[in-house]
Amino acid sequence: MCLRIIVVAEVLYVITSSVKDVCKKAPTERVFLEKYGKVCLCLDEIVFQGTLEHTDKDRIRRLTRLKPLAD
Repeated sequence: MCLRIIVVAEVLYVITSSVKDVCKKAPTERVFLEKYGKVCLCLDEIVFQGTLEHTDKDRIRRLTRLKPLAD
């Protein structure tokens, strides 16, 4: 049980810190909507088809730079 809590806490930390990094500001609703495409790419790199894929913030940042935003 304790291990599950630690894993969930780590995943939430990675998600929040990556979203803050993508927004480059405090993530308000307006900033979040302006950077929505980048935030989605960031979340896609963290979780892929329901499986945790990456937890390293620097790697997530590099991988999101490699993918173009879909319009």
